[in-house]
Amino acid sequence: MSKKKSNNFASFSGGLLAALGYFSVVRPWYLNWGSKGFENDITLPGDDLMASPKVIVNRSIQINARPQDVWPWLIQIGYQRAGWYSYDSLENAVGVADFVDGHSSTRIIPELQNLKIGESIPAAPAPYLKFDVVHMEKPESIVLHALIHPFRGKNLQAEDIGKSLWLRQIWSFYLAETHDCKTHLIMRSRIDYGPKLLMNPVSWFAIEPAHFIMEQKMLKGIKLRAEKFS
Repeated sequence: MSKKKSNNFASFSGGLLAALGYFSVVRPWYLNWGSKGFENDITLPGDDLMASPKVIVNRSIQINARPQDVWPWLIQIGYQRAGWYSYDSLENAVGVADFVDGHSSTRIIPELQNLKIGESIPAAPAPYLKFDVVHMEKPESIVLHALIHPFRGKNLQAEDIGKSLWLRQIWSFYLAETHDCKTHLIMRSRIDYGPKLLMNPVSWFAIEPAHFIMEQKMLKGIKLRAEKFS
């Protein structure tokens, strides 16, 4: 075998091993960050809103506070609200860090505690991305829904599916009280998108890793605030 062919084979083998490692180890890890295993088997509010998602994300964190003390922090998230408790500097860089306190809040804001089913949580300046509240049971669960163009970040209508790129997300938060009066916070996303041929690599290598970076920090941010500031 010539040196050039040998190098090409080595590059191909290395790429194949990297891909196998990503899909068998890295991707399952970040899709299920913090989960104990049982989260994949339980039914949560919002699951019935998307029967056959292309991606299911289960992330969780243990919080040394009761659900009623975690709930006020969760219910006030959002753009022009209390923030996302994530990386404010990154959100500021893309122009979506307009929060009530100028940064992710470290206080419970009374006027943001009255969120209701049918209302929306904005994630960017209008007319861009917002999440609709489709289920809420205080202080146990809230389910958000968005149908967006994945590159423009703009909300779409149901009739837009099939006409352009689209991504639909059911974003559920569930607060389970443990036997020692703590909270097991589960965050589940059920995601569908199209067209599959184009959106698969976009999801695998861009959307999913970006969401992981922000969402694991968000869960840590909720934990910090519920334990320190409640």
